[in-house]
Amino acid sequence: MTSRMEKDVFLLPPTTQGNFYRHIDGGCYQVISRAKETETGVEMVAYIHRYPFDPTWSFRTAENFDSMTDDRRRFTPIIIAEAEAMMAVDRATAQCNVTAARAARRATRSNP
Repeated sequence: MTSRMEKDVFLLPPTTQGNFYRHIDGGCYQVISRAKETETGVEMVAYIHRYPFDPTWSFRTAENFDSMTDDRRRFTPIIIAEAEAMMAVDRATAQCNVTAARAARRATRSNP
């Protein structure tokens, strides 16, 4: 069951909080918080996938979030104007672009 707080965060206009990032495959993400995991002390990143797919909460270790893949940053910081421009693209087109970019990146990795 989704809590009221989760619903409220998803309903907020994306520009009201957090820092924006472009994923290596082209999706737009919004970091909500960084925090330490209580048992291990590992730094975690809580973020929302904003576009082009449905908003979803995700959590990764900061090490993974800040990592490089294929010699590029997995998540690159962007300014709000760039996030807004990404979200202005037709959703179906943006979904196809992200899916194609992910498939191409994975194919390159599996075919050295």
